[in-house]
Amino acid sequence: MIIRRPVSKFNIAAVVLVASMILLFGQLSAPVIDQPYAGDRNVTGQAAPGSVPLTVYDTTSNTRIYLGSGKSADQQGYFAVAVDPPLTLGHKIIVVDSEGRPSSEWVVMSKSGPTGPLN
Repeated sequence: MIIRRPVSKFNIAAVVLVASMILLFGQLSAPVIDQPYAGDRNVTGQAAPGSVPLTVYDTTSNTRIYLGSGKSADQQGYFAVAVDPPLTLGHKIIVVDSEGRPSSEWVVMSKSGPTGPLN
C-alpha cells in the first residue's frame, strides 16, 4: 500500500532554502584577489581550501593571457601566485581555481590610484 502525503509549504521552503545556500556558497568559494599593483610579481588573495592549482590570467583583451599558476595555498586558502611578466598598469586580471571558478576581474592600479573590483 502506498501512502501519499501532500507537499507542504514547509517542504517547498526547505528545498528553496537548500538550493539558495548551495548557490550562495558556490559563489563565495570563487577566489578573491587582493588589489593588484603595477610591477607586482605575485598575485595574492584567498580561495577555497583545496581549490589549487590557481591560474592567473590577463583579461585585458578578448582572450585570456596566461600569467602564472600556483599549486599551494595555506589551510585558510591564502595564496600567492608568481606571475611573469610583472603586472602592467591598467591591465585586467583574474584568478581561476581548479574547479574553473573565476575571481572578480580587477584592474591593475598604481600604488597611489583608486582600488576596487570592476563589478
